[in-house]
Amino acid sequence: MTDTSTTSSVAKRQIESKNAQLLRQLIEKKNKKLKKKVYSNAEEQEIDLIIQKSFDSIIGKTPYSPFKMSDWMSKMIQTISDNLVKLNGSKKFLVHCTISAKTDNLAICTANMCSWDTTKDTAYYSEWMSKTIFGAVQVFFITHRFSK
Repeated sequence: MTDTSTTSSVAKRQIESKNAQLLRQLIEKKNKKLKKKVYSNAEEQEIDLIIQKSFDSIIGKTPYSPFKMSDWMSKMIQTISDNLVKLNGSKKFLVHCTISAKTDNLAICTANMCSWDTTKDTAYYSEWMSKTIFGAVQVFFITHRFSK
């Protein structure tokens, strides 16, 4: 009799564990749908698309590896820069990329300060995440005071 009750108890825990896992997955999917990005203009949307495609093509579903960081960083900066030149050839820009292992205790703090003409200069920020990696890119477009 104890074998049957132990077996049913184990089976019950396995079912509860599986249900909890399925519930977490559903919540994650719902949260992803709720986090749809709102863009202030078409240029911002295009820049975000460049950044997202760069992360997807360079890192994709590859698990985090500190040995790949240097290669990832140089490819990210180069790919984003090349695409920004194609998009806005005459503008000067700065690209800042952060890539980190995604953990339960992930805490990243970055700060930037710029002094510029808010009517001509712009900044964009985009995040990307996989199961094991967090990435963020900031792009700053700076118009020289003698530029048209």
